[in-house]
Amino acid sequence: MTESKAQKRIRSSLSFLVFAACLFTWQSALSLGWVPTPKEYFLLPDYCQAKMSDYMRGPVAGKIGSTSPWRREAASMLVPASHIPRWKQKVGSTDFLHLHHYCYGLAIMSNAEDPGALRKSGYSAKERYAQAVKEIDYTRSKSRPGAPLWDVMSIAYARALAGAGQWSQSKAVFEDVIASSPRDPDAWVEYAKLLKRRGEINDAIALLEQGLKMASNRGPLLYWLAIYQYDLGDLTRAAETAQQAQAAGMKMDSLTRKLRGAGRSRPAD
Repeated sequence: MTESKAQKRIRSSLSFLVFAACLFTWQSALSLGWVPTPKEYFLLPDYCQAKMSDYMRGPVAGKIGSTSPWRREAASMLVPASHIPRWKQKVGSTDFLHLHHYCYGLAIMSNAEDPGALRKSGYSAKERYAQAVKEIDYTRSKSRPGAPLWDVMSIAYARALAGAGQWSQSKAVFEDVIASSPRDPDAWVEYAKLLKRRGEINDAIALLEQGLKMASNRGPLLYWLAIYQYDLGDLTRAAETAQQAQAAGMKMDSLTRKLRGAGRSRPAD
């Protein structure tokens, strides 16, 4: 049976639509030209500012001229082009190439944690975290354990997974980071924060106490441990831990006032 011209046109159109749908699924929102607002840009870590500066001078350079928030100040706000090779060397050329997906994931997470921005987005926090998971996972899939940003990306990935409701996966990622980099204080602290948020405060405290034996910088762990001990009503231990945290260079003013109000001695000056 001979196919008519109309049928050929329909088949051709359907093939194109299938291809376009696959392409859109494969590409992230950033690869379609995401440009951070100045606020989003300044919330990004320094290596992401470097990547986005390089990105905005390249693939999406035209967008800067038509994006009003950037129009007057773009040149002074971006990382100088002469600094980009140093960042590529520091991060690793392969990771730097794909880093914009991770940076976009961080911006999405900030959006999920900002009630005003979240309302404007039209998404729920869980949906935004799920979007962040995809972006961060893309960059991690191009990286490798031991890479300069592997632990940092993994911690952010675990946070995004938890926000998306994928707690078991989040827990597994956190435990992998802690097992491979037990001296990293951020892994212990961020994992403890999520446990506390889930109502598992005793587990959060036990985790921080374990981390104190291994982390290279005890200050952040002591800070959160003192707060969680206070929240649990263990004021004596909270006062003792707060004093240790202050000795480690942490500012404990807020908790000090609470402890003083509860009749506990404040950390030494």
